[in-house]
Amino acid sequence: MKKISSLLFLFIAFVSASAEAQHSAGINPFASTTTLSANEPLSLVSTSTITTSAGQSCSSNGNNKGFITKLYPQFDLGYFVLGNPRSVCIMSNSINLGLVDLDVLDSNSPSIAATYLLRGADVKKISTDPSKGNPAAQICVALGGIESIRGLSWVTKLGGAQWDLCIFSDGSAASAWTISYVSLDPTFLGIRNQIKSKPVIANLPYLRQ
Repeated sequence: MKKISSLLFLFIAFVSASAEAQHSAGINPFASTTTLSANEPLSLVSTSTITTSAGQSCSSNGNNKGFITKLYPQFDLGYFVLGNPRSVCIMSNSINLGLVDLDVLDSNSPSIAATYLLRGADVKKISTDPSKGNPAAQICVALGGIESIRGLSWVTKLGGAQWDLCIFSDGSAASAWTISYVSLDPTFLGIRNQIKSKPVIANLPYLRQ
């Protein structure tokens, strides 16, 4: 159990193309579904596959709809075990999905994830290597986030579809794709307007000044 608890702040962020390319093409990498397999790349599912409820800190604005759900860390120990859940906000419209930990929106205290969402990251300055997998996951690591390890995924239910989550050293989290998209387009899904806190006053990697 000690080994399991030490994994709770790792994330799964395996999707197949860069945020900038897919955003420019109007493609939503979050919208595909997947069956659970420890040996396959992971993707995100559409909001139609989860049970959610609207919340004040995850509110709809215009064509952007807000939903709250729980993501559970799922460990593959030869059989699947769920850990303690995180409440997350999913923003969606007819084209895109974004995912942010609810605490990042709720809290008046600064956090690293909120800072990157508010100020943006210079993602174009970050070198990514397609041969090393998901560019958004590489961006997350460059920003100081924690990359996934095999055997851990974030799900809405045991054996369910798997979700992308980038977790920082202060425990704050958001989808790596969402951080990339908001950095490229500050108006993306109105997420920036949902954040209550101020940015962290710190010298964070690739943080826009």
